[in-house]
Amino acid sequence: MAKYKRTVRGGRLVASVLYTRPEAGDSERVRAAKSRATTKARAALNLKQTRQNLEFTMAENFRPSDLFITLTFDKAHNPKDRKEVIAAFRKFIRALRKHRRARGEDVKYIYTVEGKHGDKRLHIHLVLNATAEDDLEVIKSLWVYGEQVDIDTIGEYGTESTGYAARSRYMTKERQDGNLPVGAKSWTGSRNLKKPKVEHGFVNDNEQLLPPVGCYVLERREETNEFGSFFYIKYLLPEPRKRSRRKGKRKHGKE
Repeated sequence: MAKYKRTVRGGRLVASVLYTRPEAGDSERVRAAKSRATTKARAALNLKQTRQNLEFTMAENFRPSDLFITLTFDKAHNPKDRKEVIAAFRKFIRALRKHRRARGEDVKYIYTVEGKHGDKRLHIHLVLNATAEDDLEVIKSLWVYGEQVDIDTIGEYGTESTGYAARSRYMTKERQDGNLPVGAKSWTGSRNLKKPKVEHGFVNDNEQLLPPVGCYVLERREETNEFGSFFYIKYLLPEPRKRSRRKGKRKHGKE
């Protein structure tokens, strides 16, 4: 029985699937049963899915303490279409880069343009790396298209509205609802973002999906039958320990 394992990691966020795949010589009945496991595994862990790709990209590049921002336009600057929204956002990012570059700080971001829900006014949702205590004041001063700037952190897992999964689900809701205009991107990231790490390949038949010691399990699914199996697990790795500096000075002997 051939088992296949696929693991995706973004920062501390990890998800793995372990499942049986059809083999040469399988009967139609066996192949059909194994194919169902394969289909479920691919559906559970597939970075081609917009929301899941965003979740792991966010986890790879941003901390829970980084910023989740909503930028809105006032009546005087109300854009007529998405093209004008994107132009305004690019001007804002150029100004923010200039400001941070002068202080030796970088800019990493992911943003999406929305306008098909609520009052249907075009607006921007933005994930941005935090750099200083005055981030709020700086962002408000550089966003010259409206006074309303809502700023929160990405937040930890554990609630319906915070954490990488909740934020990515919220940022892609118009894609999921079928309201995104034809040809429009679900989300756009800065060029300096790292991609999630993916590992995959065949493993021993006795391989099991066991969460590492100290991790926080977010989700777990499994299904088995006489012909095959499908296992899925998603978890957060523990926070890395900070290295402590040794106190005291090194003694130097005389030669």
